[in-house]
Amino acid sequence: MSTGEHHDTISDLGFTIPAEDLKYVNEYTGHWELSGSGSVPENYWLVTKDGQGHPVNGHLSPQQILDWGKDQGWECAYVAPYGRHVVGAEDEIQLHEWLQSRKRKEQEDDYNRQH
Repeated sequence: MSTGEHHDTISDLGFTIPAEDLKYVNEYTGHWELSGSGSVPENYWLVTKDGQGHPVNGHLSPQQILDWGKDQGWECAYVAPYGRHVVGAEDEIQLHEWLQSRKRKEQEDDYNRQH
């Protein structure tokens, strides 16, 4: 297992995240992969930071789906093929949990620097 940071570009991931969260994805020392086996569905769903999947009607691009989720007032974690979650290949941590923990750590660090 790698101990250094692994840097992906958004187009390499196989799922779509808000651009501002790419830094958190890159802090992970392994690789992210889609859950499930078999053929990957062609339609998408939006997974929010609480881990809930929201089906999407129509033929929106992943970025349009993220925008739609923001319009709903949701904290968007990622867009992935329908029914698939994004997990760490080495430890199976869910991406939405990773994003929550990294943001929480960043907020704590910011608070500690200010006090």
